[in-house]
Amino acid sequence: MRLRAPLRRIAVALLLLAAPARAEVGRPGSISVPIPPPSSEPLVRQGERWVAQWVRALRDAPDRYDAAAIAAAAAAAAAPGEPRERFFERIALAVGVAYYDFAPVGARHDDTARYRLPFPLDEPCFLAQGVNGRFTHTGRARYAFDFAMPVGSAVLAAREGTVVRVRDGSREGGLEERYGGAANEVIVLHADGTFASYVHLSPGIAVREGQAVKQGDRIAASGNTGYTAGPHLHFDVARRVEPGRTETVPIRFGVGSPQGFVPEQGQFYGGKPKRTVALAVSANGAPVSEQAPLQLAPGAEAQLQVSLAAPGAPPADVTRAAATQFFSPTGWATTVDAHGAVTASPTPDYAAAYAKIAASGAFGPPGWGVVVVRYEDAAKGHFGFASVPVVVGDAAAR
Repeated sequence: MRLRAPLRRIAVALLLLAAPARAEVGRPGSISVPIPPPSSEPLVRQGERWVAQWVRALRDAPDRYDAAAIAAAAAAAAAPGEPRERFFERIALAVGVAYYDFAPVGARHDDTARYRLPFPLDEPCFLAQGVNGRFTHTGRARYAFDFAMPVGSAVLAAREGTVVRVRDGSREGGLEERYGGAANEVIVLHADGTFASYVHLSPGIAVREGQAVKQGDRIAASGNTGYTAGPHLHFDVARRVEPGRTETVPIRFGVGSPQGFVPEQGQFYGGKPKRTVALAVSANGAPVSEQAPLQLAPGAEAQLQVSLAAPGAPPADVTRAAATQFFSPTGWATTVDAHGAVTASPTPDYAAAYAKIAASGAFGPPGWGVVVVRYEDAAKGHFGFASVPVVVGDAAAR
C-alpha cells in the first residue's frame, strides 16, 4: 500500500526511533560504556574492570571475554606517549571482536535469498523507517527496517539460521541515552555467514543461543526496550567486514519471488488491506484523509466519524459499528480509542527529544502520527481501510 505525500512525512518522527548502529570500533549496537577517569590504579587493572562493565552492559556471558588477556594485549600494543584513551579504544575493539566471533570475517550475502516479513501477515504493519532513512539508518547501518507494531506482537524468523546471541530481561525503554544498552535482541546467523538482528523486543524471548530456527518460526514478542520513542521492531541483516566491525547489507523480501521487493518507508506491509467498500473519514465534521491531515494541538482531542459507501446502498455512519476498528501505529504521538476519539498525546520523552532535535534546525515541521481505520463485515463481503495522518502542533514545546 503506497501512502501519499502528507502521510509519508511521518518520517519526521522516525528520528526518534533510533536503530542500533553497527559497531565501527567494536562497540556492539548502540551501547557505549564511559571510559573510567584517571586514577592511580594500574592501567591494566582499570582495563580489566572496564571489560567487566562492558559485559554487564551487553548482558552477555562473561566467559566469552577474557578480561585479563584483553587488558594485557591492549597495554602491550601501546605506543610511547599515546593518550590513555587509545588503550580503552583497543579494549572496546576487542570486546566487539569477542561479541561478533560467531560470524566469519568477509562473508558474502547470498543475494538469491528472499526474506519473509518478520511478523504474521494477518494485518498490515507500518514501516516507520526504511533503507537510507535520513535519521538513524545511515552509513554502515543504512540497510535496516523499523516496523511500528504494538508491544507483544509476534516476531518471526525472516530466514532460517541459528540463534547466536540473545539479550533478554530488560523492561526499560525511552529516549534517554541511558537506555542505549537496554534493548532486548535476538541475532540469528545464516548459512552464508550473515546475521539478522531483531531489536527492541519484550522480555521473555522464546529462543536460546544455539537453537536452530526455520523461516517463520516465532522467536520473540515485539516490545519497546532500549533507545526508542515507541513500540517497534528494528530488523537488519549484517556481515562482519573486519574482526570488530560490521555493516548491514541490502536484502529483498518476498518468499518464492525471483525479483523480491524492498519495503519503502511510509507504507504498510503484511496483510494487504481489503477494500471492497469505500470509507470516508471526517473529524469534528471536517473531511480528513491522506491528503488532508488532522491537525491537533498537544493534548487536544478530535472525534472521527466514519461513513461507509457500499455498492447499491446510501452512505451509512459506521463509526460505532462493531465492524469498525481504530488503531494508531504511532503511539508515541497519538492515541485513539475504540470509538474513534483521537488524542494528540506526545509522550514526555518524545516531546523532549523532538524539542532538542528541532532546535538543531534539522527540520521544522511539527510532530506526526497516523490513525488507521478498518471496517470488516465478512458476512456481507464488506471490507474497508483508511489511514489518516495527524499533525501534532507544537510537539516540541510540550
